[in-house]
Amino acid sequence: MRVYKNEDIKAESTAPMFKVPYVKEIGEYLLKDKRDLPLLEFMCNIVLGPFPLMMTMLFIVPTIPYVSALIAITYTIVLVVTGFSSKYVLATHYAFHRPIFKGTLMKAIHDHLLCILGIPFGFMPGLYRLHHCVMHHIENNGKADISSTEEYERGKISGLLKYMAVFLFGVFFYLPYYAITRQLWGAFGRWAFWRVVHTTFIVIAYRVNPTHTMYFCIIPMFIMGMALSIGNYFQHILVDPDNSRCNYHLTYNIINTVDNQQLFNDCYHITHHINSQIHWTEMPAEFDKKVMNYAQNDALVFEGITIGHVGYYVLAGKFEALADYIVELPGAKKRTQKEWAKILEHRTKPLVSQ
Repeated sequence: MRVYKNEDIKAESTAPMFKVPYVKEIGEYLLKDKRDLPLLEFMCNIVLGPFPLMMTMLFIVPTIPYVSALIAITYTIVLVVTGFSSKYVLATHYAFHRPIFKGTLMKAIHDHLLCILGIPFGFMPGLYRLHHCVMHHIENNGKADISSTEEYERGKISGLLKYMAVFLFGVFFYLPYYAITRQLWGAFGRWAFWRVVHTTFIVIAYRVNPTHTMYFCIIPMFIMGMALSIGNYFQHILVDPDNSRCNYHLTYNIINTVDNQQLFNDCYHITHHINSQIHWTEMPAEFDKKVMNYAQNDALVFEGITIGHVGYYVLAGKFEALADYIVELPGAKKRTQKEWAKILEHRTKPLVSQ
């Protein structure tokens, strides 16, 4: 068991991949909130790095046998290993929840800009706001959420594989259905607009250079889709089957992990589900301020690991090892490591009925 001490409160963001000249001056002109400067600088990183590289490979550089494949593999590995791809996902995540730009023009193009910047990472434009900000947060990992983890045997690899299949392929049919049945016409319109625009872009690129389009657009879409499905599954892998509608029991927080500085405090997932409009820089302080509420509601809080570690320990059945990272919140019920391990294992059981 760990003693509660939150060091994330004073930690600074390390999200940008490299420094961008004059970004502070650009931020003064564009940003509603100066705290979003790291997010803006990271977006500038994309504009100066992956995006022009992708466009160059699609429309300028000819296909070279073996060399093209080597460049594409290297490109993908670099984006994944350096965290560029995961940082884009979380930057987009918070920018969709809380638009960062001021001014009439920038507000108008905000969502479209985020969609365009995601193409080099295989991020399909037009899906995320409807999928995550609307469906996932309204349904709160419930039955009407196509990304819900409740009905799966979350402690088994087979559960993860079934979930990935539904997430990857079901989303294309279910999202428009969800928007139409909920009469979310604006969301449906944005989904339809980007399906047409993105498909047109892929078709044009394929006609110019089919090999590079496959390497730099189509294959990355499947890789990103798998990564998103695994990420959401791991975030909601410990759902209490006895109280799955409670925000304190459908996910967990992780404190004092480097991922919080690199990924816009994404590991405060309970906090985010309680209020998705809290600014990403305020997550640690908000959690600390209301830590007694978390304790009284028996929330799961880990320290010093990542979401990936949580997923690994659960799938490997190493619940006692995972319990070693649990933080004893002030005022929370005292439990032994074995007692916590039983609770963790119970939280992987599928929800049979609500």
